[in-house]
Amino acid sequence: MSTAALASLEEKVLARKWFYEFNLPSGRKTEMYVPPALAHIHTTRLQMLFSVLDPMFAGSWQDATCLDIASHEGFFASHLAARGCKEVLGLDARPEHIQNATLIRDVYNLHNLSFELADVRTIDPATSTPADIVIMFGLIYHLENPIQAMRLAAMMTKKVCLLETQVTPNISGMADWGACCSKKEMMGTFTIIDEIDEVDRPESSVSGLSLCPSKEAVLYTFKRFGFSRVEVVPVPPGGYEQLASGNRIVVAAYKD
Repeated sequence: MSTAALASLEEKVLARKWFYEFNLPSGRKTEMYVPPALAHIHTTRLQMLFSVLDPMFAGSWQDATCLDIASHEGFFASHLAARGCKEVLGLDARPEHIQNATLIRDVYNLHNLSFELADVRTIDPATSTPADIVIMFGLIYHLENPIQAMRLAAMMTKKVCLLETQVTPNISGMADWGACCSKKEMMGTFTIIDEIDEVDRPESSVSGLSLCPSKEAVLYTFKRFGFSRVEVVPVPPGGYEQLASGNRIVVAAYKD
């Protein structure tokens, strides 16, 4: 890419505000439309992502494929592509996200990165290609059916899936099941969250009604979907407060 072409692309990027802070090739940075302090959540999540992936794919990034479900503006997908993944595909339900993420891809000149319009609620895994790495950050707590999305992620994963989500308190114990003498153990909790006033926000639910999981619900569900090992990823020192407090988690699920 010529210097003039790159400068033109950067001017397009810098002409608007973004959800993420992107460090552009020239050294300039994008302006965020959310409070600047929120950039810390993205850098923390990025650290946690690569704390799992770097040991797994050191020396073999060039052979790895990656699927980013709900890729938004392409922040994590672009970092994975820059790491040297053979192929990174980002999927998102909002056309404006695909357009913006493609602009980011072009300004970084990442030929191994592409984006497609797709809604997690309607993706057919039977017609999709599984990837070595699947990431699903900031999505399931905005969905009416998070279990469906987790099942899709499991079906699409060849080696490791990384999921990041807000979590709510868990309820445990035994529940009556059909009769007072018949009991079932409660394995995890999904809490109804009303996002109807935020459906126009590009980071919120597309339907207005969401089920936010507890940590226990995430771990149990992934284990039921065939992952041999499911772990909460440690938060680095000085990590973003919600991750540090456990109100958000990053989970790594492995197919060993």
